[in-house]
Order: sequence, then structure tokens, then C-alpha cells
Amino acid sequence: MAPAPIVMNPTVLIICGVALVLAILLDNKTKFTLGMTCMLFAFVIGYFGLNLAPRTVVGYFPVTVVMPLILAMIYFSVFTSNGTSQIMAKKILSVVKGNMKAFPWIMFVLSTVLYFCLDGGALRYIIGPLVFSIAKAGGCSTLMAISTAYMPFIAGSLNPFINIDAATRLGIFQDMGLQNAQSVSIVVWLNLLVAIIVTHLVVYLITGSFKLKNVEYKTEDTKLEINAEQKKSLILLAITVVVFIVPPLLNTIIKSAFTMKLSTILCNYTIFILGILAVLGLSLGEWRQMVNKASMRQIVMITGVTMLVKVAQQAGLQELCTNIANSVPTWLIAPVLLIICAFLSFFVAAPTVQPMLFPMAAAMAQTPAQALTYLSCVALGLAASGISPISSSGAGFLSTVADEERDVYAKNMFKMAFLGPIVMAIVAAVGGMSIFSGLFSGWYY
Repeated sequence: MAPAPIVMNPTVLIICGVALVLAILLDNKTKFTLGMTCMLFAFVIGYFGLNLAPRTVVGYFPVTVVMPLILAMIYFSVFTSNGTSQIMAKKILSVVKGNMKAFPWIMFVLSTVLYFCLDGGALRYIIGPLVFSIAKAGGCSTLMAISTAYMPFIAGSLNPFINIDAATRLGIFQDMGLQNAQSVSIVVWLNLLVAIIVTHLVVYLITGSFKLKNVEYKTEDTKLEINAEQKKSLILLAITVVVFIVPPLLNTIIKSAFTMKLSTILCNYTIFILGILAVLGLSLGEWRQMVNKASMRQIVMITGVTMLVKVAQQAGLQELCTNIANSVPTWLIAPVLLIICAFLSFFVAAPTVQPMLFPMAAAMAQTPAQALTYLSCVALGLAASGISPISSSGAGFLSTVADEERDVYAKNMFKMAFLGPIVMAIVAAVGGMSIFSGLFSGWYY
């Protein structure tokens, strides 16, 4: 039986918005935490506004986000505690000659290439801690570190050729009747690269990263003496990288029942559990200390905010955003589409709304060039705010941060989740995401 259609309830939507703002203010000014306050608001608004029982709201618990977050926090805490992350960071810094002015751009290029070729969802657990450790060692700002970790992630992961996202977009474009669906995907990717690079540049400028001094290590430091525990840790990390990368890569190159099953079973849940057991077996960490590194503050925050926004979704949040997109002047459609999609991605996974948003965006266009631009704005918008710590991508990156730094990173991730879409929308408004649309408009049909 198909679920009943959602009827938009503007009153409940406004109350949910006010409740979220109030919860954020209370978290900043009082001892009332964001997660717990949002949970309470979700229960009260859900029950009195939408007749949703508290046990129904509890069912919105984001298990697919929280579970890998907990496992990753436990696993990566070992490498931070025993100095392995710092060793790797210093090694990379010595390779780039300690040039911190160039570091955000060197890592941007290298990471984009890696994310383009390999599974970004897995690789972020490897690249993320490296970027954060190097940034800390070199005096780079937290916001710049987050941009250096996340901008390449979306630039590479949204490529038109490799991974599930590429296949999903291609399938949707084909279902829309676009005969040159692959070519359309390429133009969309080229457009969003422009906005991503500009956003990274803006962060680079506002954080003053161009003023960073080079970091030089003394001769004895560059030798990087590694103890036995760190050697074991480096070997274990190398194995983790291989297990993360090889199965999905094999499944991409050699399509078979075996490679598909191998890629499915060796997911991040399984790999982290095996890794934790390996850590314990090799005596690299003590279980209670590892568990204590799993910050409940972030877990409760993600859970509470997700419950509240899921209640808002039941009140017609998605329908409201669609109505807004259809009511603005033509010259504002591109940036508004991007902002709406970025807003939606706070609450719903991209795959759930892509089949609706891509055809809607194309239908709003009057020319092929406009259609390509609008499709680009949807694709980028759905990823633009993904660095928020309440999203699966943001939570994944946050899990690799040292426990004592998670609050600082969480706040800056929220900043990036708002700053990114704003900058990208401005780029779209001034025509930055229409450059390749105009050049290759003939590819749309």
C-alpha cells in the first residue's frame, strides 16, 4: 500500500524552523545541548502538530549515519592517540617542503584525483584525518582545513564517469529522455567544478591562508623516528586503505556476482569492526579508552536535529521548497534552485530527491543552456551543505577528528555548510555555472 501523500502544514513548518533556531541559540548561550533540545521539540511538535506519537519520532533515529560514526570514532582514536596521524602529517609536510600557502591547493588537486578514481565514501576516512593533521601541524585555520577536505570530496565524487552517484544521475537523465545523457553529465560536472574552485578560493582568502608561513622541520624531525606501535599502526592503516578501495574498484572493472558480494560485505561497517578487532588483537589500544573517544555530544546532536527535521519533512518541507523554486523570476532560478537543494540536503539524502528535482529543474528551463545550468545547480546544491556534521558526509569527516577538537570542527563544519551554498549561489547568479552550458548547449538533446 502506497504511503499517504504529505499535505503541507505551514504552521508546523514555521514552528520547526523557530525551534531549530532556538535550540542553536540555547546550545551557544546555555548548558542546554542542541541535540537534547531538538529531540524534545521533535516529540512535542510531532505530537501536537502532526499527531505523531513519540515512538514514531524515535523511529527517525539516523542509524545509517550514527553507526559508522561511532565505529570510525573508536577506530581512528587509536592513531591519533599514539601519534601515527602526526607522523603521516609531518611526512607529507616534508614532501611539500612545508609550504602551507600551497597546501590547500596541492591537497585539493591530489584529493580530487583520488576521489575521482576511487570510492569517495570510503576514501574520506583516509584523506580526512591526513588533511586535518597537516593543517594542525602547519597552523592552518580549521575552516580552511574543512574546505580542503570537503571541496575535493564533492569535486571528485560528483564526476560523471565512476561511482554510484554517476550511475544514478545517468539513469535519471536517460529516464528524462535525454539521448546524450552522458554528455549532459559531463557538462554538469564541468559547471559545478567552477563553483567548487571559487568556493575554495573564497575560503582561502577570508581565512588569510595565503599569509601562512612555511613550516620547516629540523633534520632530526624529518627523519621521523617511528616506534614499534606506530609501525604496526601504519601497516594496519595501509591495509585499511586497500580493503576500502580494492573491492569497489574490482566491482567497477570486473562486473560479477563475486565482486558485487565482496564489495557489499566489505562495507565501512565491516571494515571498521575488523579494524577495531585488529587494534585490540595487536594491543594498539585499550577498549575502554577507545570507547570513551566516541563523543556522545556529536551523536546526540546528529540524532536530535535529524528527528526535528524529519518532523518538518512530514509537515511538507520538500513541497514548500518546490513551490518557492517555481515562484521566483527567471534570473534567480539558478541560485534559488541551488540554495533549495542545499537546504533539502540537510534533511534528506540526495538519492531520495534527485528523481524529483532533476526533471523539475529541466522543466523550468526555456533553453538547452538554461536546462544544463539548472541541472548543475541541483547536482551541486544537493552536495553543497553535506559537510554539516548532521549529514552522513560531515559526520564521516568529523569522526576522524581528535576527540578534544570535535566541538571546534563541528561548529566550523556548520559554518562551511552555510558559507559554501551562499558562495556557490552567488557564482550561479553571476553566470559562473553557465559557462560550459553555453559552450556545449547542443549536447543537451
